[in-house]
Amino acid sequence: MGLEMYVTETPTFTTPDYRTRYVTPCVSDRKDPMDFEWYRGTGIDPQRHPLAPVIRFGACQNCESANVLVIAAQHNVHRMSGDVYYDYELSCNDCNRFTRVSFAGND
Repeated sequence: MGLEMYVTETPTFTTPDYRTRYVTPCVSDRKDPMDFEWYRGTGIDPQRHPLAPVIRFGACQNCESANVLVIAAQHNVHRMSGDVYYDYELSCNDCNRFTRVSFAGND
């Protein structure tokens, strides 16, 4: 699969009401230990996100601004193959668009 990026007008990896649904910038919403651990929230600076050590968050793909917040993210490594998977979504404070990024493959 490799790397895929999309720009959207509404969020995809979280609900459109994420700004009011969540009360913190970033919280784990794992309910089942066998599920991927997603972090969602009102938005957190990419450098302060708990997954910053394993995901290199980028800029807005619409306007190339670095003035973004991570509103959803997950990362995991397949136990057998070692393949890496991650997804994240950014909210741009400059153009008000959302950047959705997905990666699957060997790092």
